[in-house]
Amino acid sequence: MNFKPNDANKKSEHFTHTERRSGITNPAWLYSFNTFVPPLYPLSLAVLFTIFGYHELTIIIFQSILGGLVPVLVGAIAYSGFNRRIALGAGAVATIYPGFIFLSNLLMTELYGMVIFLVSLFFFSLYFKFGRIWYLTICGVVFGMAVLTRAFLLPLVILYPAMLFLFHVKNNKNIKASFFRSLLFFVIVIFTIAPWTIRNYIVHREIIPVTSQLGIGFYSSYVFSDTEHTFGYITHDTTTAFANKIPTLKARDSYLIKKTVGFIAKHPKEILKLEFQKIILAFSPMDWEIIGINNPRGEYNIVYAMIIPLIIFGMFWALRNHKNPVSITISIFVIAYTVLMLVFYGSSRFRVVIDPLLIIFATAGFEYAFFSPLKKTFFGALFLWTLAQLFIAIHIIEVKHLARDLLTALSMWS
Repeated sequence: MNFKPNDANKKSEHFTHTERRSGITNPAWLYSFNTFVPPLYPLSLAVLFTIFGYHELTIIIFQSILGGLVPVLVGAIAYSGFNRRIALGAGAVATIYPGFIFLSNLLMTELYGMVIFLVSLFFFSLYFKFGRIWYLTICGVVFGMAVLTRAFLLPLVILYPAMLFLFHVKNNKNIKASFFRSLLFFVIVIFTIAPWTIRNYIVHREIIPVTSQLGIGFYSSYVFSDTEHTFGYITHDTTTAFANKIPTLKARDSYLIKKTVGFIAKHPKEILKLEFQKIILAFSPMDWEIIGINNPRGEYNIVYAMIIPLIIFGMFWALRNHKNPVSITISIFVIAYTVLMLVFYGSSRFRVVIDPLLIIFATAGFEYAFFSPLKKTFFGALFLWTLAQLFIAIHIIEVKHLARDLLTALSMWS
């Protein structure tokens, strides 16, 4: 198993044995963390190294356990929100899904954050099923941990309690009690994040909820370096060079956000094209970052490609079924996460966090189609779609060249 550590993890290779062993027993250790990186994943690795030593087998076991939990959690959420058949189908697809298999081999926050996010969603579904407040409490704590792993989820801190309140009110429950439970959930999440925010204030004398990525992440999602003309890279230009000289992190973020908003206002047509590219890149079956990480040309995620029509069909029916709070919840999460990818940028690596939810929709879509009066028409079209995906997978190089030529022609025409 060949792990691919990111730059932040590479630094740990140079720690001495004494430094690794002192680890969490040294209070100064918290000051050594990089505020740019969400803390929970490197903290978990540090705890593992402190307890078991710096061995590759430790990480292999840890990552394998995380990967093994994904299909279990997918099945559990599907069972809470739908039924046993959909749960078994979703769990089976998640077991063979290439993105999850390859992600277990990579030292990235996506797998860890995905598992924690799914655990929080599972307890959220249990709360709606049984109404016990301690399920809601656990959900809040776990979701706070998810935010500390993937700061990208921070805006969803508002979404959880908002949905909670609306579902309570819709079911004719006491408005005061609904407001109290929504507020309780919000407070629990904030208190879970608070220790890291306090640490950031002690170190930087500034209020930084999770990371200092916001300004540069936002700017790099719209303005590219001269050497890189796509998403996924930190932009290096005169603006970011000036920002790096600003002494405080909050002022640096404010400066870069202001520059980004100014750039968007001055280039409306270019921004529209950019948003279209983000959607294509986010939901494209081509994968350059997980299953295609060792191939500069990328790899075709054929399993994802095959279930795209089922995802759309399943989500359509889930949104129509207003009586099912779990299906509505995961629908809204997918939509909200998509909006976040439009605000920043999307890719197969960013999308993989919601791929478990898309798999649930796909399995639900299959069942809805099976009992639909138009079953023969739908499955006939699905069969032709599957054949087309097999053809594309076999001739992927030629298809990529054709798609690139078409996009170039469209760009020149527009």
